Amino acid sequence: MKLSELKEQIDRIIEYAPRDANSEVMIAIKLPQSTVGAKPMRPITGIMQGFDWEQGKIIFSTDEHLTPYDKVTGDPIRKMYDKLGLAEYQNKVLEREIKELKKQLKELKNEKTD
Repeated sequence: MKLSELKEQIDRIIEYAPRDANSEVMIAIKLPQSTVGAKPMRPITGIMQGFDWEQGKIIFSTDEHLTPYDKVTGDPIRKMYDKLGLAEYQNKVLEREIKELKKQLKELKNEKTD
């Protein structure tokens, strides 16, 4: 959507439903699953012109993340990464212990042959 198209739609809403001129502006969130009741949405808290890499864009901001990751699966994924980090740590400890045991085994074999 272009800024001019957005303005046209907003002007049309205000023209045909002036009572909505002071309505809160929201952005809908598309979730991967069905929901019951009102559409999931978050209020728009600001608007700005893009610059540098965002040149030529009008950017709306919200006070929360909009991705389904944050709303639907954030905690389970965070827990999974915690478990992964613990497993990697335990693996490194075991690798060091195995290395030390191999060293001790080699020393024992050398003592036995002496």
